[in-house]
Amino acid sequence: MTLKTNATSWIDRLISWIENLPGPTWLIYLFMFLLVNLTNNAVLWLDGTLPFGTFDFYRTSVVVFVVYPLGLFHYLSISAKNAFQTFSPLLKKGKSEHSQWEKRLTKLPARIAWLVLIMTVLIRISRLEEIADSAISSNFFYLTFAYESIFGIFAFSISIILIIQSVRQLILVSQIHREAREISLFQLDAAHAFSNLTSRIGIGVFLLTVFSVIQNAEFDIITFVFNISGLLLAIGAFVLPLTGMRAQLQALKKKNLSTVNQLIEVSFSKLNMSAEATDQKDLSNLMTKVNGLIIERNEIRKISTLPWETATFRGFATTILLPVFIWFVTRLLDRFL
Repeated sequence: MTLKTNATSWIDRLISWIENLPGPTWLIYLFMFLLVNLTNNAVLWLDGTLPFGTFDFYRTSVVVFVVYPLGLFHYLSISAKNAFQTFSPLLKKGKSEHSQWEKRLTKLPARIAWLVLIMTVLIRISRLEEIADSAISSNFFYLTFAYESIFGIFAFSISIILIIQSVRQLILVSQIHREAREISLFQLDAAHAFSNLTSRIGIGVFLLTVFSVIQNAEFDIITFVFNISGLLLAIGAFVLPLTGMRAQLQALKKKNLSTVNQLIEVSFSKLNMSAEATDQKDLSNLMTKVNGLIIERNEIRKISTLPWETATFRGFATTILLPVFIWFVTRLLDRFL
């Protein structure tokens, strides 16, 4: 099957531009946060809404919705590339197919990026009256109003794109797992490779969702849908895309155990024949073989078919499952006590 490639999206061009800047990437994103934060407050200094040189907490907090989703999108692209390179030896397809899989994992189709941007602009236009009322009450002038609109469009677009790309990556992980052909129970690093990506998607989206819930105190239907989607994605991200790999590992383990058990059965038959023939040399060799097969069977039984490392799951559970469980118990106690 030939996989279709897509034109480079505007967000991937932006990421590429950031990667080509001098200096470490984390420092560039820190500088971006400081610069956007300065601009976000400075527009209110210009119209007198905010005293010059002071920083409003809310104005600073919303900058997270620009820098964090963009940085997480970038980070997940790198994680997806690394995970695929670790997993690729399990695939039998050629280098051209591998490069196309990798591109689909790390790049967003241009049409999706433009569609999200256009949708966000339309949502912004539909709320112009509400935004205009806010601008008038805050003594905004046109330049500030224009900046607020551009900032809102970009921030919301980046967040939606992050969710869409995360879902795409999780679907692709399931598809790539189905293509695996060279899995070994004794070399599971490749089989576990994508668990690092799925756990990072879950943790990253969960942190963004939690911040959105805390930062947006007032109810807004669009924000509410975004938060619910983010929470469901965060919880399901780690487990759901890996179920296919677990099924393959379980089938492989069952097959290996069946093979070893058959060899043990054959060896015991030969052992009984050697005992009757009183051939001590053959008897000793067969005993050694049987013992080796029993050890192999015991080792296979110990192998976990969970498609992730213990440390990876522990990090995911500590960051997401434990806080969600505590929140649920707290709500339950508030209701009945």
